[in-house]
Amino acid sequence: MGKLLFICFLFYSISVSATSFYAKDFGVKGDGITDDGPAIRKAIEEISKTSIERTLVFEKGKTYYIANFNETYLFNLKALSDITIDGGNSLFLLDGNVRFVSLELSRNITVNNLSVDYMPLPFADGLVIAKNQAEGYVDVKISDEFEMPPYGGPTHGPNEQAYFAMLWNKGPYSLLGTHYWVKDVRESQPGSNAQRIVRVASTTEFTEWNVIEANVSKISIPVRGIAHMGPNEVMRIVESENVYFNNVNVWSAPWFAIGLARNKGEVEFKNVNIRPKQGTGRLTSSWRDGFHVSSNYAKLLWEDCHIEGTNDDAFNIQSFTSTLLDVKSDKEITIRQNYSLSIVPYNTGDVVVVYDVVNGKILGKANVISSQGFVQTGKVPAPEITLVMDKPISGMSSDCQVWNESSANPNTTLRRCQIFNSCRFQSSLIIDDCDIKALSWFYGDNIEGPIPSNILVKNSRLFVGRGNAAIAVAFSNNMTKDGVPYSSKEQVISNVILQNNVIDGELRIEHADKVSLLNNKFLLPRSKLFLGNSRHVFLRDNLLSNSKIDAPDQINFQDNETKTSTTIWLDSPNDPPWVQPYNPNILVPWNDYYGQRMNDFYWVMTQQYSRLFMYKELFKNSYLQEYQNDSIYVVKDSSIDYYGKAMPHMAPVLVVPREFISNFKGTVINENMGSIGNISPASVLENSGNIKVYQNSLISETQGAPF
Repeated sequence: MGKLLFICFLFYSISVSATSFYAKDFGVKGDGITDDGPAIRKAIEEISKTSIERTLVFEKGKTYYIANFNETYLFNLKALSDITIDGGNSLFLLDGNVRFVSLELSRNITVNNLSVDYMPLPFADGLVIAKNQAEGYVDVKISDEFEMPPYGGPTHGPNEQAYFAMLWNKGPYSLLGTHYWVKDVRESQPGSNAQRIVRVASTTEFTEWNVIEANVSKISIPVRGIAHMGPNEVMRIVESENVYFNNVNVWSAPWFAIGLARNKGEVEFKNVNIRPKQGTGRLTSSWRDGFHVSSNYAKLLWEDCHIEGTNDDAFNIQSFTSTLLDVKSDKEITIRQNYSLSIVPYNTGDVVVVYDVVNGKILGKANVISSQGFVQTGKVPAPEITLVMDKPISGMSSDCQVWNESSANPNTTLRRCQIFNSCRFQSSLIIDDCDIKALSWFYGDNIEGPIPSNILVKNSRLFVGRGNAAIAVAFSNNMTKDGVPYSSKEQVISNVILQNNVIDGELRIEHADKVSLLNNKFLLPRSKLFLGNSRHVFLRDNLLSNSKIDAPDQINFQDNETKTSTTIWLDSPNDPPWVQPYNPNILVPWNDYYGQRMNDFYWVMTQQYSRLFMYKELFKNSYLQEYQNDSIYVVKDSSIDYYGKAMPHMAPVLVVPREFISNFKGTVINENMGSIGNISPASVLENSGNIKVYQNSLISETQGAPF
């Protein structure tokens, strides 16, 4: 009996410590025919009963069909933690009203290795074979791989949003899309359905008939009752912490594909693609935004992602602004958000920014001491929130807009992404080694703000495409008062660097201060550089085709003040003092490591570049990479951002915290040392193990580096 009890206890111990659950054990078939929804929900219910780290594993290469059911989300992981969904590189095929995953108040969630598609698809693609502007319609031959779209116009259901088709025409780098507002889909003529021809009538909102060319233009037609049906994204991440998506495809979406709001910690997307399914002739992926990103505190990362075929923006990265309703004092105000979707919280310590629309300037910033009135609604008018701030801001009135800078996605990076649809960027942002073949628009307005600052775009290809046929990149301010636009009287976009990019199309920079354009190449004939209402603009080593931009007449200036404030640097060894941007959550400027904090760091390695940035995250042991064994480390080239050409007499150095050196026993070598010649060691620091220190004569003589 005792032996039997021991065996039972052993079995119980093994079962509760297991971290992997297998979908097939819950009756999940994956044959593409059986409705696997009930079995998958049963599996989620089961793994929700334990709090250990666990993985739900799906079989490889299967197709999991999910029919309509009462709930919206197949994976509803609300308030759950420490769960991984491993899709086994299988396909999840959803019916029209089903959405894939919802994370709300969730922690430590990972979604890996899967694709999501819809059956029936929310769109049908075809070729425009005739147009009639006078009667307001186009005739379309539907491609053979699509089901014929149902007849009719908008359903006018409560969840149906703006109802349009999408016209597609060839562009220089990608398809150019134009919204075609749909009134009705019907038979073109008796018997035309058998010929796969339909007539798509437009509303009076559509006026761009000139873009339609019969037998050339293509069109994506919305499937009635599925397309434009909100308000739920295919993947929803709200008020969660530490979320990771890896190797995920979204091939179609009835509305927004992926939405993020009010998250904390880290949210990462690696090889997450929103694009038409490869190997098909599809033109559309998502009917609305690919990634709709609103009011996140979290550190956000997109890496090696591909976004294409969205019928709105690829990225909309923003935070909603509020109107100032009441000024109780210069330290206490009441505000209300201008749009009630995803209400922005104001937490203690958050940074509030107050902008005077009519006078066109930022009045000031302050930290929140207390706030009252936050309620997440979404369907009723936004609540009134009263804020008490830690310092006064003078001049506030009902002409002001207010936003929360701390939750406006301040730590966001796009790296090595392929983007073929327009982007609206309204937050601090790093874009690194990306291909954007569409309009990149940095701006702020009264609904989706705030006014962006602290922007670094480097090593990227920025080309015209979806969104604007002439402009590749634009910085602007669109704030209004009672519907009337007011231009900024002061420069409200600040700290912008574009470095080592290739630009094909117009670059427009307006209402900006402290702008650096460094080693960019503008391709002719489309490229132009336009500067307006901006100050402290710094240009160095930029090319217009093969000609160096070294004269004002190569730039389109809006006004004389911008012209006089623009400096074209030729061979000067010194930069203006404001050239580096400052963002406390992303970039740490060089001067912050000089002065009172200099004694906390050692100079470790020279680099033959004129300046450098250091990311705070590099000091989390990520700025040194193990090279061959435990005692040899390499200074990673990616740990420093350079701009400007190398100056032999200016060689800033990489610095590391003093405590790192005192505890370090290995050898640091420079991965690129061979490219900068022989530099004799100046000294080896005490207690530094085998770290080699190379003296920088300029810095040690003029700034007193601690050797």
